[in-house]
Amino acid sequence: SECWVLEGNNVMGILEHDYYNVDAAQNKEHLRFFPREQYLSFLTDKSSQFMTDHVDKNKDNPFFLYYAPYVPHIPLAVSDKFIGSTDAGLYGDYVHELDFNIGKLLKTLDSLQLTENTLVLFASDNGSTFTATSRETDFSKVSNNLNEMEVEVADQLVHNPNGELRGTKQTAWEGGVRTPFIARWPGKIAANTISKQLFALNDVMATLAAVLDFNLKENEGVDSYNMLPVLKGGDEKIRNSVVIQSSRGAKGLRMGNWKYIEPNGANKGKGELYNLENDLSEANNLIDSLPNRAQELKMALATIVQGHSSK
Repeated sequence: SECWVLEGNNVMGILEHDYYNVDAAQNKEHLRFFPREQYLSFLTDKSSQFMTDHVDKNKDNPFFLYYAPYVPHIPLAVSDKFIGSTDAGLYGDYVHELDFNIGKLLKTLDSLQLTENTLVLFASDNGSTFTATSRETDFSKVSNNLNEMEVEVADQLVHNPNGELRGTKQTAWEGGVRTPFIARWPGKIAANTISKQLFALNDVMATLAAVLDFNLKENEGVDSYNMLPVLKGGDEKIRNSVVIQSSRGAKGLRMGNWKYIEPNGANKGKGELYNLENDLSEANNLIDSLPNRAQELKMALATIVQGHSSK
């Protein structure tokens, strides 16, 4: 269940959730109950305390903190302080609250004098659930069902979380799989630099191993690439392709500027081919006009899937 709150190897609490529950679980009376709107601040405070305690006890050793706040995932659970703080409705308010809490973590690094020596990575696991939000948006009927993600937006002042990208979370289109990846490491990574190289979240493992000068075994990180040279400003091409997959099973392959999506329910059984350099919104399906290119990516995808690695 997504309701369990873990501390170390132990369950220490239960998170209130609109879609899941732990009613069938036994021996849970001693666990702390977390209202949804209180969980983000709790997690942030625990994370800050973890860093503080680490410095007190192991100042000369590195630490690893995985901060996964579940925000702005639905159900939207904005705390009272942030409700109405943006023009993008509760979704925008939730993003604002997340931004505030990440700021608290960065201030903790400042206070511990760890900013210059800490690599901070910020990423999202998928695109937004919503294509548009505003102050007047009714989020009450939104669920994890793909058919119930679209909400009516009548305002003229509208926020588009995925920008011009097609699709949402749970789809294989760019609106579902293209996400921000931000790295901060003062003195190591130049500020305000942008790289257009392909980067997948599974590359974090090999990249952090390189940061630590740790040699991964042959069977570890089999589809993870060391992107540290890219983070440091290098322009050497490292990852040639990346497999994309929606939560509904649709698979595809991004190779350079080309993107192929297998026939699936969302495209009504017709495969898709796009040149993202010229068509970022995936409006022009080239599957019929460039069959050889589509076949090339299709075969490359099959090879990767069969070999369990893109290397």
